[in-house]
Parts: sequence; structure tokens; C-alpha cells
Amino acid sequence: MRLSQGFWLADTASSQAFWLAVLSGEENPSGFKDDPNSPVENVDWDQATAFLKALTTTWAEGDRADLPTEAEWEYACRAGSTTAFS
Repeated sequence: MRLSQGFWLADTASSQAFWLAVLSGEENPSGFKDDPNSPVENVDWDQATAFLKALTTTWAEGDRADLPTEAEWEYACRAGSTTAFS
């Protein structure tokens, strides 16, 4: 797959507080709930996609939040290198 446009990749995990702010009314899925600044660490695919869909609705028209494609992930992992392996 070839990347045809730029993309942003978050450099931090979603905190439990941010998760709950986006999915107001939902239960915190995390196993470790001592600190709301801790990352959400226990979600399944359906929960992650529901979060991203809810997040996208709060942004400007045309902006989206989703999981990276394989090509986007590979590009990000290479960090600008052009060799076969990063």
C-alpha cells in the first residue's frame, strides 16, 4: 500500500480521564483505576473503535481518528529511514 497523504499518529496512550470524557456515561474498562491519568489498558476492538468514532464526532468536518493502517504503522516505525529495516 502506498501512502497518498500525510497523517498524525498520537505519541501517547489515552488516559482514563480522556476516555471517560469522550465516552461520557460509559464505564471505565481499565483494570487499574487508581489514577485517572493512567492509560486505558484493557479494551477490545469494539471498545476502541467506539471510542475513536465518538472522538471523531467532536472534531472538525473531514478530520478523523482511527487506528493506523499497516502502511501508516510501518512508515511511523521507520522514523524516516530508507533502509530495508529501521
